[in-house]
Amino acid sequence: GMAAIYAVTANGKILKGVPAFALAYEQVGLGWLWGIYNVPGMRQLINLGYDIFAKYRTRLTRGSSLEELVRLHREKNVLENANDCERCNKM
Repeated sequence: GMAAIYAVTANGKILKGVPAFALAYEQVGLGWLWGIYNVPGMRQLINLGYDIFAKYRTRLTRGSSLEELVRLHREKNVLENANDCERCNKM
């Protein structure tokens, strides 16, 4: 699955998980939303919540695991290449 989101800063530093989101929000002027991240104890709670969400991200947002989505995509490509449009369009 998709274990975490990553970001790379202009100087090459790699950020993973919540810090990547915090940087992205900061870049668009919404960094204040992450002020709670610096409250004692909240960093650990937010990181835990993100780790759980990231583990199940595609299942929660798309109803299937990443592996299942990839499998379905590959099956659809096979059908499209076989010119079986009637069955392909049902997917």
